[in-house]
Parts: sequence; C-alpha cells; structure tokens
Amino acid sequence: GSSAEVQAFGSPRAPRFGAAMGLTHACLNLESRCLSPFVDEHQELVHGEEPSKGSKTSTFQALRAFEQVTQAWGRTMGTRDLLPTKPKATGVNPALARALKNAQRLMQDHRLLDAEFVLAQAFARLQATGDKQALWDLIKAPIFATVAERIERYDAAGRMMAELSGQQVRSKNELPFTMVWEQEGAKLFLAVPPDGTWFQTRAVVSIDAPLHHCLAATAELDLQPRWQTMLVQAPELLRPRSKRCQVVHSLQSAMMFRLDLVFEVLRTANRNFGCVVENLTSDFPKEGIEIPESSWWSYRIDLDTTNVWIPKGGRSKGTILVQQAKVHVGVKVPESLLNYVVNQAAADMVANFRRSAMLAGAPGDNPWRERLMLDEIGLYADLREIEVIASNRREIDVDNLPGAEVVSRTYDDDI
Repeated sequence: GSSAEVQAFGSPRAPRFGAAMGLTHACLNLESRCLSPFVDEHQELVHGEEPSKGSKTSTFQALRAFEQVTQAWGRTMGTRDLLPTKPKATGVNPALARALKNAQRLMQDHRLLDAEFVLAQAFARLQATGDKQALWDLIKAPIFATVAERIERYDAAGRMMAELSGQQVRSKNELPFTMVWEQEGAKLFLAVPPDGTWFQTRAVVSIDAPLHHCLAATAELDLQPRWQTMLVQAPELLRPRSKRCQVVHSLQSAMMFRLDLVFEVLRTANRNFGCVVENLTSDFPKEGIEIPESSWWSYRIDLDTTNVWIPKGGRSKGTILVQQAKVHVGVKVPESLLNYVVNQAAADMVANFRRSAMLAGAPGDNPWRERLMLDEIGLYADLREIEVIASNRREIDVDNLPGAEVVSRTYDDDI
C-alpha cells in the first residue's frame, strides 16, 4: 500500500514499533496462550531497533492482550500506573483518530496486515508519549477488536504449521492430532476430545497445479456446481465480490440432510514467504449484510476452516494445501466409528481437491481458463505474484513443510 493510505503518523520513514515492544514482550511472557508464538523474533524490537528484513513482526496479538494483562504487567514491571484503570477523559488525540480512520479504511478493503501495522504503530507511538487516555481509546476501539480477531485466526495458521513441521511442540492443553490416513502426497490427521461433540481434522495434500488454478475452482462460485456434486445450487454472494473477502451462502445436500451455510472467506496473501491463508468462518461481523433465513427443511451449520495454500517453490509448479477444519456433530461419536468414517472419506476428499485444481488447465471449452484471463477483480494476478515470490525460496513438499514463517511479515518501506 502507499504511504498515503497506510501511514498513520507523520513521515513514512518514522520509527516503527520501538518502545511499545517492551510491553509486547512482557505480554508475551504473561499471556502466551493468547499471543503470537514468535517470542524470539521480538528481541530486536524490544530494544527499539528497526526490524531487520525478513524478521517476523507478529505483534498485534500482544497488543490486544494488553487490556487483559495490564495490572499483572504493572505489578511485574513496577509500572502500576501505566494504565491500571480507565483514565480521565482528556479529549480526542488527533494522531489516534487518524490511525483509527486509516485502519477502518484498510479493513474496508480487507487489507488485514496493513491495518495491523497501522494500529500496532499507533500503540507504539502513544505508549512512548505516555498518553494513557489515547491508549485506552485505542484498545477499546471497535476496529481494534475487529483486526485483533482476524489476526488471531491468521496467526493460528502459523501455529498449526509450526506444529506440523516440528518447529513447535503442542501445548499440553491442546488436543493431540493423530495421523489416521496416508497415501503418496497426502496425509490426514484427526483430533477428538474425550467427551466432546466435535472433532478436528488436518489434511496435507500435494497438488500438481499452480496456486491460481487451485483457487479458481472455489473463487468462481457460479461454476462450482459443475464439480461440487453436493451443491443444491450455485453459492450466493451476500456482499460485493472482493479478491480478499467474500461472504457466501451455500446450500448442500448430504444423504438425507440439507445443509445451510453462511460464512466469510478472508484471504490474506503473505508476500514475505509466498503463500495464501484463507480463514472460512460463520463467526464474522454481519452488520449491513442481509442473512437469509434458513428454511424448515434445512439445517444451518457453522463453518470453522483454515486453508494454507503454499506454492511448492523453487522450480516446482505445484501447490501444497494444508487444511484444518473443526466439525460440530452435536452428539458424541465413538472414536472408532469416527476413524472409520474419516478413513473412508479421506481418499475422496483428496481426489476432489486435486480434481478441482485441474479444471483451469483442462483442454477444450474451459470457462475457468476464461475467468483466469479476464481476472475481473485482480485475484489471479495477485496469486501469480505469490507464485513468483515462492519460486525464489526453497522447495517444499508434504514431508518437508514450512513452519510459522508462512505468516511472518515485514512491511514495505513506504508503509
């Protein structure tokens, strides 16, 4: 983004983060369950240094946790008066107002990482000046909560990848995943709580197609019934189409059930490592969106899925998909039965991922190829750019996955 759009305070060359990172580091130590896993990467920022090229500046969750841990942090660090209670109102800070307005404008275009930077930079500047009222206003602003929630989902993809790659050990309070199925170029993992009515799956799939072909199958909603046999009709957009975000209403038929889904798809492109994180969730802000009523013969279900689309990189033209899904079934399902069902469905699921990715490259009359060439919203140009970025790093595969670096980010000098 340009400095005019993203810069929150003063010169685009002004110091970034700086003094606030002492608070960030303290928050990381006190509330690690809520925060980014990249503690070591914050060391250079704690001392007020500029982040080096390629450093992981995943800071926003620490800033969000500020509200929760202020008093504990004050007792630990001997600065109880930082912001223990709501300060007396002293008027609106103009710099904060500009930052909030900038972040809101960026989120209207679903530029999540840019909005994160604007708010984190604002926090750093306000903490450095000691403006407690402005700090309070910042962490209580609705846009702060909106960005924080989405950043948490984005960074959760990094934690998932860190665990899959062996870069990070699963914490004791998290469900263990067990590999329940494997074939060449594909693996499926399952996590089941002892007494729960839900379970989680993780799929890792190698696809012999470029990234922009993989996403074309799902991005072109009106063409989905041509390959999605469960669809009752083409999914409907509930908000104007965007390359970064769409809200979808989908009706699907599964055996004797008719499933009704309303969900947001938020795509965040990482131009540092070269990948795309998709967060699909039914839990999203619905203000201004007309949500259709579910019919009496349909069952509305919630969606909670993360897709990490990673070009293999190097000289390879393929893509790795890592998908994690949380499934609520409403009743307790015996683990033995669940393992059986998942095993039976795994091969079909993997085949469907691969088959859909091949649609754009199929010979003959091909509407997907036409959409790629037209590229009305610029999505496929962005995906091709990600493929180029990935070609300059090491090649990956299902047995050699990247870790948390898939969500690492640095910011352009003009931000």
